[in-house]
Formats: sequence, structure tokens, C-alpha cells
Amino acid sequence: MIHAYDKNYLEKAQALLGRMLDFAVYDFNVDVEKFYKKFCDSEYARRFEIGDTSLLSGKSGVELAYDIIGNSTVKPKFTTNRSPEYWAGWALAYYQWYTSFTFNQINDIASIKDIINMYSKYHEMDIMQFVDSMNEMYAQKNHTTNLKKRRIDAELSQSELAKISGVPLRTIQQYEQRQKNINSAKVETVLALSQALSCDIKDILENLNQDEFDIEKYKNSLKNTKMIDVNKMNPDKKKVDLSNLIKYAKEHNKAVYELTDEEKSKFITD
Repeated sequence: MIHAYDKNYLEKAQALLGRMLDFAVYDFNVDVEKFYKKFCDSEYARRFEIGDTSLLSGKSGVELAYDIIGNSTVKPKFTTNRSPEYWAGWALAYYQWYTSFTFNQINDIASIKDIINMYSKYHEMDIMQFVDSMNEMYAQKNHTTNLKKRRIDAELSQSELAKISGVPLRTIQQYEQRQKNINSAKVETVLALSQALSCDIKDILENLNQDEFDIEKYKNSLKNTKMIDVNKMNPDKKKVDLSNLIKYAKEHNKAVYELTDEEKSKFITD
């Protein structure tokens, strides 16, 4: 699984977010939800999400809180205790790193107060218990994944999609059950699935900010692979007889991406 950034910076990120929330709440006495929303909408959240080392290693939690609030007059009261707010920031940083979700996406799963209230149950458990709980809440709010919707539309079973795409059955099951984040999958995996379903890559990803999606990143990552000609990705967006295309591939024991242009052209109409 691909995470948001290098794990070497994860501990610093967790301490940074934990201290930021703790200081804002207990020293500045700000409303935690308003403050956290301001952080989520800031440039600092965007930099945090990609592991900007100048932020993760270059600022303290106190300094980050100053920047978010826009006031540096309050002096910190240092304590060795770890508050529920500190734990919430610490756990949030881990979950963001683990899933590659944005902080706003995570806020849609559970509010900052919801996460603070999870402190009593999870703060002494392994962090993956918290991750699993967050993933369950995500699944409840997003019942059917885009991958599953596309697979059902194509009238394919999970096993059939695995055979056509070359992606392991268990991996497909984990994406559909949200046990793994498909947005963090390897480029080759996402492209193989989209090719097998004869759809755009963006159609099977989740909670995607379309303005931030960079198809060129996916194309460039595949220039040295033999899976697909990256210059032939149906740029004209013509209609595809998806059902018969997939049926043809299955009958000839091929993945869709293994079909020749001549074979695929039989199923493309104006």
C-alpha cells in the first residue's frame, strides 16, 4: 500500500499535529471544531498531507497553532501529560499518512470531537485498532465503492474481474470492502482495473478532487511498462459496448488490455 509520504517523518508529523491541537485548546482556549476546520482548509493541511519536510521538521506544534490562529501572544504551558486532544492529533496524523486521505475527507468521516471522544477507548490500543474503526465508519457512510459499482454495471463477478484484469481476487475484495484505499494503489493496479472495466481511471477512485487529479502522473508512470500503450487511452471518449467487449475478452481468455486495437474497435461506436 502506498502511504502519503515517507514513514521516516511520521513520528514528527504525529507530534506536530498532537501538540498543535493541545496548545490551541488548552492555552489559546479556542473552539476545537472551528480551529480544526480552519486548519483543514489551510495551506498547512495541504503541505502536511504530502509530507512537506519544511513543515514537518521545520515547525513546532505551537508555531503551527500560531500560524493557524494568526496570533502569537499566548505563551505555551509545557506539560508532560498527553491530553485527549493531543492523542486525537497524533492519531489523525497517522490515519492521514496511512490512507492518503485529505484532512477534509477525514473530517467527513468523523469530526474532530468524534475523534477526541474515541480517546478513552483507543488511546492504549495499537493504532491500527483506531485505523480499523475509522475505516468502518468510512464504509458505513460510503456504502458502495466506485469499483464495485463499475464491476456490477459490467455484470462481472469479483473472480471474473480478477481474471480479466490480472489483479488478485483478494486485492479486489479489499478495495471493495474499503480494507485498502484504492486511491493509494499502485498505478499499474488501478490502470489494469480500469482497462478491464473499460472506464476512466477516475471512475473507480474514491472521494476524488477532480481538480487535483493528474492523469499525466498515471500515464508517465507507465511509460516503461508493457501493460498498455499510454497514448491510446480512448481520447475521443466514444461509446463502448462494454458488456460484449468483456464477454469477448472472457471467451478468448484475455484481459481487456491484452486485446488488439482491431479487436477492441469492433465494440466502439460513434
